[in-house]
Amino acid sequence: MKSMQIKVPRNLIKKFYLHPEPYGDGYYVVDLINGMYTDVFYREEGDFITITNDKELISYLKKNQMGPRDYFFRNGVYSFRHVADYDSITIDEWKDISPISVRC
Repeated sequence: MKSMQIKVPRNLIKKFYLHPEPYGDGYYVVDLINGMYTDVFYREEGDFITITNDKELISYLKKNQMGPRDYFFRNGVYSFRHVADYDSITIDEWKDISPISVRC
């Protein structure tokens, strides 16, 4: 069986570990909630991806795929895909929160 790329939904990831090989930033080994382990990389679209040929892992991930998110976090900013009237309360609350800055 050939390897394939498949999304790993964030809600299935129990714990992140540093990847043992030096691929650079955004590569991790993850412990899934069902006890499986796989390596993943992070895409800017907000998805974790694994490249695998493990039939059991592929089947598990295909059965547990999530629908599209209503919002995503990129470059330190939350972005909504669409804004409804009830979102205005949350947006107004975010305006009042001041970020914590840490200087090294």
